[in-house]
Amino acid sequence: MINAYLIEYNPLNMISGPRGAKIRLLERSAEGARTATFGSSWTGKLIASPRNRESLSVIKELEELHSPGIYLLTGEDPELGSRPKLYIGESDKLWDRIYQHDRGNKDFWNTIYGVVSKSRDSELNKTNIPYYLFQMEFLQ
Repeated sequence: MINAYLIEYNPLNMISGPRGAKIRLLERSAEGARTATFGSSWTGKLIASPRNRESLSVIKELEELHSPGIYLLTGEDPELGSRPKLYIGESDKLWDRIYQHDRGNKDFWNTIYGVVSKSRDSELNKTNIPYYLFQMEFLQ
């Protein structure tokens, strides 16, 4: 179990309603690894982490990262004159892909943002991930 701070944002005082948000600071700091869930009607979970040993070891323990997901790697690319670079990808097992990128096949990144399902039986799976990736291509 990760010892984390929990921040709840609830504009209508209905945390389980459609507008509530729960943000977990997994390293007890806003600069460290964190997760966010939104309301009761969305079955996804957002994950954000800096690229360092401590943060990556924390998110490795999240059960959801060992299932399908979509991710964004961000950082500065020296080939682009240190301008920001964004890489969008997907994987059957999100943690395995993050680990591969950390070990060297993508050197530019310093932060990862991921989207996974809160449960194994939700709508984010290998079948519909290509649709979401298509939608995300407009970010680049």
